[in-house]
Amino acid sequence: MNGLTWEINLILKLQEAGEWFEPVMAFFTWLGYPQAYMLIVAVIYWSVDRKLGLRMAVFLPLTASVNSLLKQGFHAPRPYWTDTRIQAIHADSGFGMPSGHAQSSTLWLLAASYLKNTWFWGIAILVCFMVGFSRAYLGVHFPVQIITGWLLGIVLIILFLSLENILL
Repeated sequence: MNGLTWEINLILKLQEAGEWFEPVMAFFTWLGYPQAYMLIVAVIYWSVDRKLGLRMAVFLPLTASVNSLLKQGFHAPRPYWTDTRIQAIHADSGFGMPSGHAQSSTLWLLAASYLKNTWFWGIAILVCFMVGFSRAYLGVHFPVQIITGWLLGIVLIILFLSLENILL
């Protein structure tokens, strides 16, 4: 069994869930797009906490830039490029490693670290997981690409928090 076989089999199994699951997954994948984050950051800035909104507005382009550089460096394929049985339900044109959606979804964890609220931590973890899960279901990322995106996002949060006084 080669390295991709288990990942391909997992994606195929997820896609067997049926079309009824697609709108749910499309919603969570939408939460990982820049347009969604622009809306979320604006609402947080104007309605919840200006400092948190500013931190999120600084973190997002930083993590997106790192992601773009790594995607170009890895040149990793997307699942539907490697196996014709995988449906590209929401096709993307760029490379797959690391998952930008999974990486940017860690913004919720950044927010939770500032809000220091137990229930919000639960929501943040759930949203991160569902954004990543949606990317596998939609056939646009291998699980390892999603996990790498999450880990990279968490590392960037740790760096961001440690350098926060310098950056902001």
